[in-house]
Amino acid sequence: MVYELRSHKPLRDETQGKPLSRLTAEARKEQLLRIACETFAEQGFHGSSMEEIAEAAGVTKPVIYQHFSSKRALYLELLGAVDDELSARLLSATAEATTGRERVERGFAEYFRFAADSPASFRILFGASVRN
Repeated sequence: MVYELRSHKPLRDETQGKPLSRLTAEARKEQLLRIACETFAEQGFHGSSMEEIAEAAGVTKPVIYQHFSSKRALYLELLGAVDDELSARLLSATAEATTGRERVERGFAEYFRFAADSPASFRILFGASVRN
């Protein structure tokens, strides 16, 4: 569950301005978390707005508030999800290690792989944008 926006597919029919399809509540929440990850990583918590996230998702702010009670709640859920993802990857990478050295090497390799694979998620956890 890494939250990276690899491509910005249109969420609306450009010719008629209608939503392309209605997402399930779970899919909408995942979409909002992906967009929030990119937004918070680029602009920091204080530099980001719910309006901006809603616009990027092609929804109104009330739709976001159906899933998250506040910007802080959205941010905290995102932090938890990204932390869970990194923790799962580290545990998986080190599970078969037989020595302490091997565990450290595998752990660091996976940590840097996570940073390369998921730069926005990495910045959410460890970047300067978190302090903004």
